[in-house]
Amino acid sequence: MEGIETKQMVQVFVRQGKDRFMDSFDNPPTEQEKQEAMAQLKDLPRFLPFFMLLSMPVPGVTESYVLLAVTLEKLSGSRVTLLPSNFRNVFRREKHSRKGSGVHITH
Repeated sequence: MEGIETKQMVQVFVRQGKDRFMDSFDNPPTEQEKQEAMAQLKDLPRFLPFFMLLSMPVPGVTESYVLLAVTLEKLSGSRVTLLPSNFRNVFRREKHSRKGSGVHITH
C-alpha cells in the first residue's frame, strides 16, 4: 500500500509541476490531492527504516522494531510516530476489533 501511495504522490507532484510551468496544462491537482501527497511525503522517512529492517536476515529484528515503535507511540500519546500511517492503521483496527469481540485483553 505504501508503494501505491508513493506512486500517487509522485504523480500529484508531477501534475503540480506541469501546472506551474506549462500554460496550457488542464489537469492540476486538487487541494485534497496535494494534502494527501504531502502526508505521504512525510511518511517516507518513517517507512525507510522499517523497510531496511524488514530486508535484514536476522530473525526478530523487524518484530522488535515494530514493538518498540508501537510502544513509543503509546507512551508518547502519538507525539512520536515511527511507523508509516498504513501500519499504524493496522494496529488501530486490530485494537478496535478486539474491543467489539467480547475478549478482554489487559495490558
